[in-house]
Amino acid sequence: MFINLDLRSLAKMTIICSKIENSIIRRTKFVTLLICAVIISIFSVPYMSSGFRADQVLIPLIVLTFLLNNSVHKKALKVVLIGITILTLVPILLMLIRLNLPGFRFDLLFLIRELQNILKIPICFLFGYFTAKYVSETLFVRLVKIIVSLVLAFALVTAALSTLRLPQYTILMKLYHIHPFVAGTGRFPGILNQPATAGLFFTVMSYIYLLYKQQFSPIYYLMILLVGLLATSKVFIFSIPFLGLAYFALHCFSSRDPFARKERSRSSRAEMFLLLLFAVIGIGFVLVFFDLFLNSFSYLVRTISNDPLAGRGENFSAQSIALILTNFPFLGIGFALSEDFVQSAGIGLWDSAIYYDLYFYGTVGMFVKMVFLTGLFAQSSKSKPELILMIIMISNLFAIGLGIPVFGQERIGDFLWIFIGYRWTRCKLRIAPHELTHSNITTGGN
Repeated sequence: MFINLDLRSLAKMTIICSKIENSIIRRTKFVTLLICAVIISIFSVPYMSSGFRADQVLIPLIVLTFLLNNSVHKKALKVVLIGITILTLVPILLMLIRLNLPGFRFDLLFLIRELQNILKIPICFLFGYFTAKYVSETLFVRLVKIIVSLVLAFALVTAALSTLRLPQYTILMKLYHIHPFVAGTGRFPGILNQPATAGLFFTVMSYIYLLYKQQFSPIYYLMILLVGLLATSKVFIFSIPFLGLAYFALHCFSSRDPFARKERSRSSRAEMFLLLLFAVIGIGFVLVFFDLFLNSFSYLVRTISNDPLAGRGENFSAQSIALILTNFPFLGIGFALSEDFVQSAGIGLWDSAIYYDLYFYGTVGMFVKMVFLTGLFAQSSKSKPELILMIIMISNLFAIGLGIPVFGQERIGDFLWIFIGYRWTRCKLRIAPHELTHSNITTGGN
């Protein structure tokens, strides 16, 4: 009798455990699907009438939900808190100091706008952390492939609509905030709305391709390259030497690895065929649209010679940098606003990451921020080749920051920090989806 009762109890416990396990699996699948959908939406959904995109609302809400459920590692939370301290509290303290000086004033809209742009860095980093807990590297690479395909398709569609002067292009301009001047210069950034942002997309995706090269077909890099060519920005051109150095460094390491040599020899013929095919298509494209390409490159050369930082011809960024170094070289201004900087803060501030950092943090704060970000990128590597690649990547981003506020760009700026949060979690904390169990789902694994 007692044996029958024990067997019944055991059967009931087995059923209950099975239901709990199935519930956890369903929840995990739902969260994975939600995260993937949000990442894809970064490069697909238009802007709402409020000026925001759906992903800009969903990402903070998802992060907040995870935080309330205590689903974050203490070390990750510590890194984010240090980042928030550097990025937000320092400019606030500087603002309070500067407001005591004549000529400075408090501007609430300016403060809100800049806080929003700065805080999205730690928020997207945390979203990347949670992505690493639910999305495998194989699935993440698939997401990148989908994103590259979407961005290229959108760029080609907008290029065709603009060239043919169809009314649908005007609709897309309004929905996706495509800058109206780009079509006249023969450059087509598509969903990335301006050439510099498309150039940053080319740069970031190129490094992701090199990091996960074994999981990519060479055709995807040709697609990434085509996105850069369609935009033809300074960022695209200035990144090529860094990417060449990165490719050379990886080639040197792989040449010492017999397995890597064997894998490379298998794909070399396919790569050569695709490169030849791309070259033929590219030459034909240039011949057909020769005037368009000539106009694009002449515009680029002209803007670089007139204003190497901003590219607008007014030289706002260079003047602003000189002004800040002369008056507030060490600590900057913070979130305070001065009449001397109203024009540059409204225009030049967004044309150079160097001026952006000097304005809010000064040379001292900019140096601390660069060291912090370099450490974050360095920790987002699993091996010596990846470490070198990540160091080249952050150096590349700092360099192109002369002419673009790299870390605050629309769409690709958000994805960049999701990627770094993802890589840092996988490499530094060594957290992967297969490590999820009932205990660390409910307790956050702390």
